[in-house]
Amino acid sequence: LMEHLTETGGRDESLTSLARMAGYSPYHFLRLFKRVTGYTVHAYIDLCRWQRVEELRARSWSEKAIAAELGFSTPQSFCRWCRQAGARKERRAGD
Repeated sequence: LMEHLTETGGRDESLTSLARMAGYSPYHFLRLFKRVTGYTVHAYIDLCRWQRVEELRARSWSEKAIAAELGFSTPQSFCRWCRQAGARKERRAGD
């Protein structure tokens, strides 16, 4: 499941679909995921997305193309996610 999230960046995945893939109820899946990885599902997806963003930027992809690749509905929603997730990333790095 973690490999799947890393490859897809969590694109088009819901908590229900991830829990179903793992074979657990959503609530139990959340608890197990946190225990095994040390991350919440949301934080892990953000981490995978950041890695994918950095990889695509290194290949000179446009922001619009990266947004589409990661499943964002618009380039603006991608930019908003970058600002918000980047702020969360900076806070975690400072802790």
